[in-house]
Amino acid sequence: MAINQRQGNCYQLAGRYVAAEQTSVLLHVTLFSPVQGQRMGHALVEVTPDIIWEPVTEKFFLKEVLFAAHEVEEDARYTSHQVNCLILTSRHWGPWEKEAL
Repeated sequence: MAINQRQGNCYQLAGRYVAAEQTSVLLHVTLFSPVQGQRMGHALVEVTPDIIWEPVTEKFFLKEVLFAAHEVEEDARYTSHQVNCLILTSRHWGPWEKEAL
């Protein structure tokens, strides 16, 4: 999938990754987007405690570098099991933080 098709689909792309890779953690975050020039909601994957996979670019980053560069604030984190349950109960890929499920 081309990057222009991936834009706007971070929650689904990150959710699919975590649903398949049971050792990873789904992060729903707020960060500064230099492209949009403002803070926005986004989904990332914590592959290890130090490595983050960014679903739109499909690139891996050191967590501390990415979080510092984009002023990342973690809103929620979900295990693979939690992601699968939330997808089934909510019938969407997130974000789920503001929903009463």
